Amino acid sequence: MSNPFFIFGIARSGTNLLARMMDRHPEAVCALDPLLPYFKYLRSKIVEASAPESLRIALPPDAPFQDNYFVSHGPLLLDLLFQADGKWLLAAAEQADLRARIVERAALESIPLSEGLANASGGDLRSFLDDVLRIIGLSKTGARWSGSKEVWVIDFLPLLARMYPGARFFLIERDPRAIVASLLAMGEKDSSQAAHFVSYARHWRKAIALRHQFMADSSLAERVQVVSYEQLVREPVEVAKKACMHLRVEYRPEMLEVSATGWAGNSSYGDNRGIYGQSLEKWRDKLGPANINAVEFLCAPEMTLTPYDFLGDDFGRLTPQIERILRAAGAAQSSWRSDFGHPALDIGGELLRYEMLKSGLAFQEAAVRECFLAGPVLDGIRAALAERQS
Repeated sequence: MSNPFFIFGIARSGTNLLARMMDRHPEAVCALDPLLPYFKYLRSKIVEASAPESLRIALPPDAPFQDNYFVSHGPLLLDLLFQADGKWLLAAAEQADLRARIVERAALESIPLSEGLANASGGDLRSFLDDVLRIIGLSKTGARWSGSKEVWVIDFLPLLARMYPGARFFLIERDPRAIVASLLAMGEKDSSQAAHFVSYARHWRKAIALRHQFMADSSLAERVQVVSYEQLVREPVEVAKKACMHLRVEYRPEMLEVSATGWAGNSSYGDNRGIYGQSLEKWRDKLGPANINAVEFLCAPEMTLTPYDFLGDDFGRLTPQIERILRAAGAAQSSWRSDFGHPALDIGGELLRYEMLKSGLAFQEAAVRECFLAGPVLDGIRAALAERQS
């Protein structure tokens, strides 16, 4: 079987662009999002086997992927995913159901791949994924690397790293304000894709927090490459060369021809082919000062762990305007959300985060993890803030 690689990020962060660039390499093939049902199945098996009843009740099999903030079972779920082994058995009926879901999901991007995946099988979740990756690899003659691009599932990286010691991972990151602007523009074009921007922001900071942990782990750091969307579109050759080094293959100029087979791009702002940077700063006008302040209220702490600087001077200050925006977002129709759905509770959690940062006091580990997912994340943000203020 080809060596596996995975591209992770949140939606609207440039995952499609990176995946298509990697798929243009003659020695790599990258499928687009076929494995979402697999990861939901895997999560359900882990929860059923190891979680207390309270978590099993809170997390039905079809629940959206969680941001894990402000609830005691959030850090618990992360621990279970990080420590799992992926060898849960699949009954024949479960295999058939999972296969049908993956085929349906894959067909959204590639009918030929979905037809090939109709033959996927495996008596447990590990061997089933082996077969899916094998089929993806067979879809391109000469492929040495078989990959999949997936959103929302960065939590599974440690498990996948243990399952596949030769696997490589790419984490793509983008300015959260640009992601929210793209999300809102997409919702304006197609109301069925309108999503809860607060949940997006919380998933963004979760991804940054987990990346911070992974890169501090000597067993993972060399296998994970962080890709900046902004650098990808500004310096595509340099990013492509680094990605090739990560997979130990030679750089090929055709990797930059991402629209060679007709792909029209995935922009919220119109038909833009190829690799382009015209929309990088659209968030400034698209969001406006009020929405920018709201996104920064949600993301500013974790932004200190990235190249993205927040603009506002009132770090952590909740204004009536921000509260109105957060309440309006909560009341709007959304295709999915991962917050409480109760603005007072969610805003209270945000204020507790800032109190922990500003006070410098030692809070209980459980509270720290509910607000920052891990103690080292809080420590890293405090250190970054101190450096920023010096």
